[in-house]
Amino acid sequence: MTLTKDHNSSAISATQAPSSGEEGEGAERLSALAVVRKIDELIARGRLVPGQRLVEADLMADLGANRTVVREALRFLAGDGVVELIPNRGGRIRKIDAQRLGDMLDVFSGIFRAAMEKLGSKPIGQDTRKAFEAAFDRIARAASHGSAHDQLDAVFDFHTLIYRRCGNDYFAEALDRLHIHYYIRQAAFEGFLYEGFDLIGTYTRVTEALIRGDMDQAYEILKPGIDRLAVHLRSQRS
Repeated sequence: MTLTKDHNSSAISATQAPSSGEEGEGAERLSALAVVRKIDELIARGRLVPGQRLVEADLMADLGANRTVVREALRFLAGDGVVELIPNRGGRIRKIDAQRLGDMLDVFSGIFRAAMEKLGSKPIGQDTRKAFEAAFDRIARAASHGSAHDQLDAVFDFHTLIYRRCGNDYFAEALDRLHIHYYIRQAAFEGFLYEGFDLIGTYTRVTEALIRGDMDQAYEILKPGIDRLAVHLRSQRS
């Protein structure tokens, strides 16, 4: 899929679209969810930015979905605050609200704590240990040589690994529903995030705690940073 970006026009241009062979009401709901996930993915990668338009006709052609499915997906994203609807035309990626993100981080912190407790309820296996070590290596590389967005992606991959390895898939679904990756990325885009966080030092200690199964210690290391970021965001004007 080849994508182009234009803030004043449709954000997506695809040379290859998935087949839409589904039929029936249930299949349409599934197709709408697929469209939501595709848009989420583009937002998380920074391919869609605040103010960018999502044109119904282009989404239909690029993603292989009909108008009903596309409108359902846009309504879903609008309900989550990610998209602003434009009557009879599609939608627009909503601009970040730093205060709202600060509030969302409080929710994120609680879900994150619950996922860590679930992860620590059983022994950490070798595969999980290796996965955390690989995720930490990506953070270290991003901190040493990558951009701010590379660092954010590496940190989110690390946190997502906790959700996906804890044994309860709903934690990852809840994180996706918050669209927290989108909001943090756009906070960085708008210059709302503060600098000076010791990524390598912090995640070295977090990784060590996770591998030995000490979830309390891992959370205690991370929570002050989450809290400081929430306070910082609430002090901003979007």
